Amino acid sequence: MTGPVSDRGSVAQVTRPPSHLFFAILSLLFFWPLAIVSIVYSTQVSTKWSMGDIAGAKMASENAKKFAIWSLVAWVISLVLLVVMRLLLALSTQSVS
Repeated sequence: MTGPVSDRGSVAQVTRPPSHLFFAILSLLFFWPLAIVSIVYSTQVSTKWSMGDIAGAKMASENAKKFAIWSLVAWVISLVLLVVMRLLLALSTQSVS
């Protein structure tokens, strides 16, 4: 699909933004509430693009990527918190004995 006409009369080529659907689906393994939001945005990319909403397609692509990354970040944070809590529990049971 071609993009908008420039001021010189030529048509600027605009490429379709990536949907990040694979990363969105993969992020279901990390933190599913944010992953679902990422999947919704990633499916909006092609719909908005086909309707001619280039800015909306780019925004949906960016949001899909952002929420997938936040899903991974939430998983890493929860994993770190789990390890810290286990260590604190192990230390507290040793000091009681």
